[in-house]
Amino acid sequence: MRKVTILLLGFCLMSLTSCIDMLEELYLNKDGSGTYSITFDMSGLFSDPMMKGMMEELLQGEGGLSLNHDLSQVMDTMIMFSDMSKEGLQKMEKPEFWKKVSMRIVMNEGEKAFRSEVRLNFTSLDDIDYFYKNLDKLGANEAGGGMGSMASFLPTRGLFKLNKRNLQRLPAPKVDSSLNGEEMDMAKMFFSAASYKTTYHLPGRVARTTIPGAEVDGKTITITNSFLDIMEGRAKLDGEIKYKKR
Repeated sequence: MRKVTILLLGFCLMSLTSCIDMLEELYLNKDGSGTYSITFDMSGLFSDPMMKGMMEELLQGEGGLSLNHDLSQVMDTMIMFSDMSKEGLQKMEKPEFWKKVSMRIVMNEGEKAFRSEVRLNFTSLDDIDYFYKNLDKLGANEAGGGMGSMASFLPTRGLFKLNKRNLQRLPAPKVDSSLNGEEMDMAKMFFSAASYKTTYHLPGRVARTTIPGAEVDGKTITITNSFLDIMEGRAKLDGEIKYKKR
């Protein structure tokens, strides 16, 4: 799956436009449970015939995604991480945890849509931290491979704390990327025009926030940054959100 990640980067560079945007969403319930998701929108890969042909090779060829998919057909597939081999799950510290995680892949050439969403139904915010800390270990397994490859250079790992009605996002720890210097340079070129949007859906109206650039709309907060600014430390996602009881 590492090969898949590098190929996707190369395809997008040849298109000379950004072909990926990311959306991170957190839905928080009153009891501290909720849903966390991160979506990669790669619809720009449909931008020209050459890239379409490369995508078909990637989907069908040896060492590709192994989805056996024809781009002329609409695809809407849900992969449960708990459906991995029993051998792979037994290597994990908490094999039952991955029942909470799923990946949905939507591909529709007619609508020029290509999205991959990973969703975690968490019991507490600590589940998000555990998810990111153990995601790379799934790299050799079928369900986690694609996301594991992407996560190897994502600096936006989730670290959240909740104290009554005060949601805090801590600074993301520095992650040692598995990409070498040349691959990282390619990744930075690829993400040069990409956006990274974070949206919080809270159980009460927002009273205040310290997150830079946050836009507040009732119970929702949205922060939009250039992904390259986040990668290179020019934009921050950490801060606090204080919300009311209702």
